[in-house]
Amino acid sequence: ITCCIIFLIGFLFILKNTYLSTINSFDRDFFISKNIEYDELLSVLKNEYSIPDYVFLKLFCDQKRLFTFKAGKYLLKGGFSFNDIVNELRSPGNRKTINFTFKSSDDFRKLASNLSGKTDIDSVVFMNLISSFNYDSAFNKTVSLEEIQSFFIPNTYNIYWDNSEKDFINRMIKEYKNFWSKRITKANHINLSPFEVMILASIVEKESNNISEMADIASLYLNRINRNMKLQADPTINYCFQQQYDFDTTLTRVLNRHLKIDCKYNTYIYQGVPPGLMCMPSI
Repeated sequence: ITCCIIFLIGFLFILKNTYLSTINSFDRDFFISKNIEYDELLSVLKNEYSIPDYVFLKLFCDQKRLFTFKAGKYLLKGGFSFNDIVNELRSPGNRKTINFTFKSSDDFRKLASNLSGKTDIDSVVFMNLISSFNYDSAFNKTVSLEEIQSFFIPNTYNIYWDNSEKDFINRMIKEYKNFWSKRITKANHINLSPFEVMILASIVEKESNNISEMADIASLYLNRINRNMKLQADPTINYCFQQQYDFDTTLTRVLNRHLKIDCKYNTYIYQGVPPGLMCMPSI
């Protein structure tokens, strides 16, 4: 009996001082990757909060059913005990969102890197999925490779930190559809498809980074389209030049000899908007 009493006293002492006393002194974000296993999570918590005994830690967390945890970003408030922390992490509804922002870029590499640095998304997996994703099913039509870039509209989005690569692409498609549901009438009014509008916007984006000039530049190109003229847009010449060198170099100045590059994107040679975007245009 004496031994049992001593054990119980020791148990209560550990429970009170290690698991029920304040252990988190300030608010902090805690991230659980979707690739982490339960035992790994316990080891992280043990090391992070200097929990002395792993066996007792596991028994405690098993009893609290922490093994039902879900990946994500969690807010651990100052004043939390270890018991509070476990309660917070075992409830998926406690996951916090982040504001993820990406700006205009020439291709998906910069977006992939940005996602990898600010979310739990793997840049390599994301880049592979970009080309293999079933866009035809999402849009109920045949989607060309050139169109894919237009579905990713630079902006700030509130997302879960643990979103999968597929989750993010689906979110971008949803936002794209929502964006155009409010603007399709305007696109029809100027006799352009949403994709053609995005292409034109990407040319304007490359023509000038001065927002105050963009409307005038866009009007110039629209007038040329309405008059059945060639766009003669220098950014398309630079794109053709870059395409020749696998986009490893760029023009600092467009010369007359560059205007003769035989490329489907060359708007000095070919009528209408080019077959694809110069970049992901900002809105």
